[in-house]
Amino acid sequence: MASYDQSFWGNPGYETIRKHNKMNLEFLKDFHQLLQERGDLEKEFSTKLMKLSQKGNKSNHLCLGTIQSAWSKFTSNLESESDIHSKLGASLDALSKSLAEFYLIQVKERKASEATYEKSNRHYIDRQGKFKLAQKTQYSKLKELEQNQVALVEARENRVKSTDKDIVKLEGKAKRAEEMGERVSVQLSATAKSLEDARLAWEGCIYKYARDSQLMEQERINTFTDSLRQYIGMLDMTAPKLQTVCQEISEVVARISPQSDIESTCNRAGMEEYIPEQVLYYGYENLEDTGLKPETRRLMLERRLTEFEEAILATQKGKVGVQQLSSAYEQTPNFSTASGQDDVRRQLLEMDTLTNFLKASHFLIERSLLSMTSQSPSNSHLEPYIHIASEGKGNIIPQARLKVPVMDVTNIADEQHSTIYQTIPGTSVLVDSYKKNNLLATKESFPDESEYGATAYFASTSTDVCDISNNESLGQCIAQYDYEAQAFDELTIAPGDVISIIEKDDPGWWKGKLRNKIGVFPATYVTQTDA
Repeated sequence: MASYDQSFWGNPGYETIRKHNKMNLEFLKDFHQLLQERGDLEKEFSTKLMKLSQKGNKSNHLCLGTIQSAWSKFTSNLESESDIHSKLGASLDALSKSLAEFYLIQVKERKASEATYEKSNRHYIDRQGKFKLAQKTQYSKLKELEQNQVALVEARENRVKSTDKDIVKLEGKAKRAEEMGERVSVQLSATAKSLEDARLAWEGCIYKYARDSQLMEQERINTFTDSLRQYIGMLDMTAPKLQTVCQEISEVVARISPQSDIESTCNRAGMEEYIPEQVLYYGYENLEDTGLKPETRRLMLERRLTEFEEAILATQKGKVGVQQLSSAYEQTPNFSTASGQDDVRRQLLEMDTLTNFLKASHFLIERSLLSMTSQSPSNSHLEPYIHIASEGKGNIIPQARLKVPVMDVTNIADEQHSTIYQTIPGTSVLVDSYKKNNLLATKESFPDESEYGATAYFASTSTDVCDISNNESLGQCIAQYDYEAQAFDELTIAPGDVISIIEKDDPGWWKGKLRNKIGVFPATYVTQTDA
């Protein structure tokens, strides 16, 4: 079933609906004025009815579909109503005033909705400007850091004449520049998130404007239909000779369908599928050809990676609550209005859109880290939707944008998220929140210290956790229920499986060995046997 919020998106969609609303209100105003004039001309009906009919015909281009048929019939039969009496004029005047009040209400509601959108649009544009400014600021500060680091290296290596005091000053200056670089990077990250929040709010305003406009359109069509029915009633009470006119107009009024006309508008003026453009976090440290010290760049990237990991977890946790509310609404429809249920569905879509933004930004940061150790880039289900391009001389850092069609947002957001990049314990602030009890697949050896000043290894994301034969058994347990592994470090168990217990540090999850595989399993799903 066609609807405005599924057919119009972005600024073009807003402008299309706004023009359509304006046209509808002009038509409503014309209808109101026509009825008013119809009443005023009652005494001169015989001589001026033809002119009034012609004026009514001019309004045909303002309406579509089933309304147009009814309106055409209404204007074409005005001449046959020449003998209507004075009471009809009074009734028409009252109906005209009612339409005028309805028209003013719709104008007020339309202006309020448009003002809300314009405010959100200005805020979104402002955030876009601040994001670009933050990028330029980061570039400036990190270039300054490069220069300080180069000067320090030259002084230490005696390429330039320098005293120990000069070197100490340069070290302090480089340290302050590095701290400033981190601050502006954090600011850029916050600005990117603020920009996405503004974009979601802007998109939500368009969605709400489309939904409100459709409701106004339905009210307008229903009001038009009710007015025509009242008009028919007035004619029906005048004289038997008007019965034919009443019958003709009744037939076309009965065929009026708000949904049919809305579908007609969507089919004629609706837009193609909406694909939002999300500006991703893509800072100076993402670039490969920079003068930053590799250690500095690595630490900055790892901090951003941790930051987006935590944001992804927080967003997914928030989504669970909204999903529970949505399920409650579905199970008890009377618990909420249709508008409330629609708002919850919109919230889920926005959270999925935000999740894709966070995951895509995380992927770009992780890919930059992988490239520093000459490892093959990780694969992501979001990669086909990411576009990186320079936007001209004013933007030194390229813009990374995520373009996921609205119909695919939820399916993509539900894809399982995993982290490939890992650091050796103690060398970084990066923490992988998805690995329970640090049960990572081990490597026999780690790569040597690289020229980047950091040592990293890559944990396997396979479900085949390696066999660690030296673990001491704490006894055995028997599985009582089925459990399907949800992560690479978990065991799949079935009733009757005998599992050797290795660790019981976590009361909810034990570590054990089953069929030469080691992993964790829920402790409440098993019964421990006597030692």
